[in-house]
Amino acid sequence: MTTTSPSGEAPLAELTPDQQRVADAYLHTPSATRVARDTGLSAPTVHKHLRSICRAYGLTAPQPTRSNLLHALLSHSERPAAPGHPAPALEPADCRLIRAVAEQSTPQTIAAAALLHPKHVEERIKHLQRKMGVSNRGEIVRRAHAWHLLGPFTPAASSAPSTHAAPLYSDLATFAEERILDAARQAWPDHEASILTAIPASTGIVRTVQAGPYTVVAKYDFLGAPMAELLLGLHGSWDTIQHQIAAYQQSPDTRARIQQRELRLLAQARPGLCPPAWHSQGTLFTTLTCTTTLSDLFKTNPPLAIVCMARAVKAARTAVTGKLVDASWRSAPSCSLTRALRRFQPSTPWTSQLERAAQQSTCALIDQITSTAAVLLPELERLPFKERPVFGHLQPDHIGYPEQTQEPLLLSPALHHSVHGADLARLISRTNLDFLTCPPHYAATMLPLLKHLVTEHIAAVPRPQQEERLRTLLQLWLADTLTATASSLMAPRDMPQPQQARSIAAHPDRVQRLLHELHAALDSPDPRKAWLSVLPHLPL
Repeated sequence: MTTTSPSGEAPLAELTPDQQRVADAYLHTPSATRVARDTGLSAPTVHKHLRSICRAYGLTAPQPTRSNLLHALLSHSERPAAPGHPAPALEPADCRLIRAVAEQSTPQTIAAAALLHPKHVEERIKHLQRKMGVSNRGEIVRRAHAWHLLGPFTPAASSAPSTHAAPLYSDLATFAEERILDAARQAWPDHEASILTAIPASTGIVRTVQAGPYTVVAKYDFLGAPMAELLLGLHGSWDTIQHQIAAYQQSPDTRARIQQRELRLLAQARPGLCPPAWHSQGTLFTTLTCTTTLSDLFKTNPPLAIVCMARAVKAARTAVTGKLVDASWRSAPSCSLTRALRRFQPSTPWTSQLERAAQQSTCALIDQITSTAAVLLPELERLPFKERPVFGHLQPDHIGYPEQTQEPLLLSPALHHSVHGADLARLISRTNLDFLTCPPHYAATMLPLLKHLVTEHIAAVPRPQQEERLRTLLQLWLADTLTATASSLMAPRDMPQPQQARSIAAHPDRVQRLLHELHAALDSPDPRKAWLSVLPHLPL
């Protein structure tokens, strides 16, 4: 007889009676020596049967780990009993690491799947074991199954993630809208709450909400993960994701809670810099104070966009001071750019999904993304981090312009540690991607401002370090453009995307030229000449 999962799936090949005995024993005691003792079989016979079981379940790694085999067996048997307490508060990084331990077999592939540097893997696994109350990796997998935190095992999960049970966009939207309305009713119990409009976003479900006289923007955060990852099945089935959400929402460090703290701290540091914000039931609410963004101004009023961009850079620089840095930011292990580039190392689920998304017009662009990321990642990892965090989301569609105050409003911070120039590089990167949809003469008016911002940034650096700082700025610009492009190309067709992401998908040839020129500039021995050589090739 062959064990089957609750969903009725079976191994790729039928198990013999002896193999089934070994599989049943291994579920209870994942040790070949103890299985041999319990079944009365010799140790070599048990090892032979375990190899056959691995082949039957599609475990194709040269040396599958105990965790891999246990994940496969638990996916095809009755779910283990849950311990007497609920799942602990888990962060997105914890859920990624749980899946990596269950599906990957080497430190390098675990690091790639968990978006970690290889030297941090063991430390993070030990931290996860303490959080889950277990003593080894096999128990991580067993307990994750008991808490419904792992979806069913699929053969070759590292290269071909299962998407048959992934949620639809309508699943996520309906789920989030129900919770947004519940949170709004709790915040304004004397008023009827209703959803007005949908705002396309890549990191959550964003809606404008009316509650009596109040109009607010509400964002519901799923696991701190990009929407495309959820829709592609990279976080498991919809049922698994809902169980992960229950554990994630217990954490004090959900993305929504962190952004609420950041917005309040920044508003205290510089009144009027950020909209008022509060958190309720997994939803971040911000006051709707403006409807025009810097991206809009690029297309309608370039001279005003120049003024607004310059003020936004100055405001972010002066507001993010050492006083804002709490313990969690001080201990941040890596910047968001290096974490994003790790997604596109060879044989990761993200690389596989990029290749699946390839159309004839984007194949060359996708090859360029993966090859460039492989070269750029080790270079960025060698750069020193700033002690003070960067703003993080200093980009045109996250900079508002209230006409009443004439001052920029920073809508969505993401404070984290990075290297010097990361904020400026992101602003340059996203501004250039916005140029894809601007008339050429509008975009051309922004070039002097970009030159001025870079010149001002470099002038503040001691002369011996200026060339290296310019090179770092080019590296960060290229890294951000790579990740923005990859995110756009990976998004499923039924997912509403922001205008910039749609523009990237619509102009792959122009994006490819920009990436080529940036990469070529980094090979130049003179960063100053390289910077000047890139400007004429911006997507004007």
